[in-house]
Amino acid sequence: MSTEPADDKEIELAQTLSNKLHGQDSQILNLQPLNLKQLHSLLVTLGVYANPERRIDLRNQSINSQSSARSLILTASKVLFNWPDSFHQMLDQIQKVSEKKNTARLGKRFGKFYEYLYTNYKGPEFGFLMHEFENYLENNWKHAIAARNKRLSRRLRSGHIWVPVHTMAVELNVSRKAISSLIETGEIDSSRVRTTMGREVICINRLQRELIRSLILDRVDLKMAAEMLGLQENRVCQLYEHHLLGKVIRAKENASGRWQLSRSSLEQILILGANLPEAASDGDLIGLRHLLHYVLNKPFLFPRLLMSVMKKEILPISVCKQERGLSAWQFERSHFKHWHIEQLKGSRKGAFTIPEAAKYLKIKQEVAYHLVGSGYIKCVMEEDSQLRLVTLSNLEDFKRNYVFGVELSKQLSISPKHLCELLEHNNIWPISGHGVDGGRQIIYRRDLVLQRAMKDLGEIIPVRN
Repeated sequence: MSTEPADDKEIELAQTLSNKLHGQDSQILNLQPLNLKQLHSLLVTLGVYANPERRIDLRNQSINSQSSARSLILTASKVLFNWPDSFHQMLDQIQKVSEKKNTARLGKRFGKFYEYLYTNYKGPEFGFLMHEFENYLENNWKHAIAARNKRLSRRLRSGHIWVPVHTMAVELNVSRKAISSLIETGEIDSSRVRTTMGREVICINRLQRELIRSLILDRVDLKMAAEMLGLQENRVCQLYEHHLLGKVIRAKENASGRWQLSRSSLEQILILGANLPEAASDGDLIGLRHLLHYVLNKPFLFPRLLMSVMKKEILPISVCKQERGLSAWQFERSHFKHWHIEQLKGSRKGAFTIPEAAKYLKIKQEVAYHLVGSGYIKCVMEEDSQLRLVTLSNLEDFKRNYVFGVELSKQLSISPKHLCELLEHNNIWPISGHGVDGGRQIIYRRDLVLQRAMKDLGEIIPVRN
């Protein structure tokens, strides 16, 4: 029979068994209260369930064979000599291989081990084992523990930190929907399982109680937000669409069916005008209430005005005491007029609106819109105004890669129509124009073939004075 050297843990555990056999105390403190039979039973159970492959069943007589016994003893020794970390790892492994992962029933998640634990090891001499199992549940079991489960200690049943949503709702005197909306948006940690009857059970951590309370108190609906800011609800929605209101939950995104906005985020906006002096409206001042009614009619203008205030590009200088919230802000009329003109012009650093690009290229706006729409001139969409903007580099790229037929015809002092006919004889065709894609201008790709053709035509066509 082949032999293998024994592991140090095996030797130490063998010494423990020998001591038990001769009525001596174990060197492992937790094992001292156990007799030999109890110790053997525990070793076999731990050896089976700490084995990741779990090929041996406790009810199988093969566990008494020498090869199986040694494997079990070695595995069990690793658990006992690295207590309780290896025991916790064993419990993790049991849950991982469980066929009933989506359940909050301990008997289903821990399988036969749970049954053996409370059937064979419920005596006081196994107190260390039961105590550590409950410690594991206390720190790792993210589901509710039923008060009727008499197997567990009263301390664990009454003090477990994971409770159903409805329990927390009662403790905080809030609606269940209010807590559910926080779960749906990921603002609080939760766990969920589905029962065999199809009912979903959601639990949350009691340690989040104050966080939940503060989040719920910080919530206001759309109507209240509009009242706080002194705006109409559609104006509040414009600010939301431009990401100026912090964390917002729209009505269709939460269980309550109502908008939920952050009170603290709204207060941060109101602080921008908190220390402004009161002043009566006159010719030099213009109020935001008036601007909202008559001037800021494009949906991007009001959010952009607020962003400009935040960046201190334009600032209100006083408030009107007859108004409330943001509507009370008053701006210097000339300063606002300049700001407004710049926004409507679409003035951006290094970028042009399409009409400005048309002026730069000396073409009609209709042609410029066609070139942008066809992709010959690249553009970007400005996020808040949804304006299409063209950078100077994109315009230079267009001039470098393409050329208008009218420009080529001027070089040869002939009509654009005659030029097209001559180039077609050289198998050079326009990429855009009346008969190509409906464009108003004939356009050619600027390449070596076109350059050679133009050079040849220049030599045979006399230049008119």
